[in-house]
Order: sequence, then C-alpha cells, then structure tokens
Amino acid sequence: MSEPGAARASVLSLSTWRVGHRIAPRNVRALRDVRTHGYILFTHDLDFGTLLALTRAEDPSVLQVRTQNVLPEAIGDLVVRVLTEHATAFNGGALVTVDERIARLRVLPIR
Repeated sequence: MSEPGAARASVLSLSTWRVGHRIAPRNVRALRDVRTHGYILFTHDLDFGTLLALTRAEDPSVLQVRTQNVLPEAIGDLVVRVLTEHATAFNGGALVTVDERIARLRVLPIR
C-alpha cells in the first residue's frame, strides 16, 4: 500500500461530478472516515466502488452487498462468510461485491 496520505488526498480532492456520474459528498466523507479509523465499509450503495475506481484509492476496503433483502437475518451468515474467506484481501485493500450466489473481489487500487 502507498502512503496513507496519498490515497486520502485522492479521495478528498475528488470532484462531486465525474464521468457523468454524481457522487454524493456524504459518500466521500464516509469513505474518508472509514479510512481514518481503519474500518471496512459495509454498504448496499454502489457509489463506493465508483469512488474507489475513480480515485484509484488503495484503501479502505469495501464490502458491497447486492441483494434485495439486506436484513441481518437474510444476509448475516453470508456477510460473515465473505469477511472470513477474504480477510487477507480486506486487510490489504479490496472491493468485494457479493450477492446470493457469488462474491467478486477486486484488489485495490482498481485500474
């Protein structure tokens, strides 16, 4: 991974408009806060994958859930399994998108 400040700067300088897609400022703040605390971002919002790709950020790791039912009783076991199976990738910086059938892993930065 590169210097933490370099990746942080790329997210902080991101315009709210890129490639015809609006990125909500709250999503930029959320990504910054997750990075600051060393967390994995768990989300149902696809904007975070776009943010990681546009900024070529090396962190933070993001787990995107693409299911209709996001209640804990519906996806809890799935989330725990994915976090366990991909722990090394999450620790190094990854975007993992999961649905009921498959988990797709992209190592950061996305190029």
